[in-house]
Amino acid sequence: MDIKFLDSRDTIGLACDFTGFPNLAMMKISAYAKQHGVKVELFDPTKNYSQVFASKVFSFSPELEGLPEDTIKGGTGWGLNNWL
Repeated sequence: MDIKFLDSRDTIGLACDFTGFPNLAMMKISAYAKQHGVKVELFDPTKNYSQVFASKVFSFSPELEGLPEDTIKGGTGWGLNNWL
């Protein structure tokens, strides 16, 4: 996994499986990025991002569509060995 160094010119996209509960991992990534001046948006497959982070809580949740190949994925929905 190749994690890019981000700065205030970058925008990241956050994608998750919207289970109805706040996703703590995504909130932490968002807070960290914003503290460093990085723009944060919910993932939109029609836009380009410096980096996309995706989280999936449940294995039975539908696959998240349109994720770039270099997306950093984490959560128990993809397996217990994935970490954001």
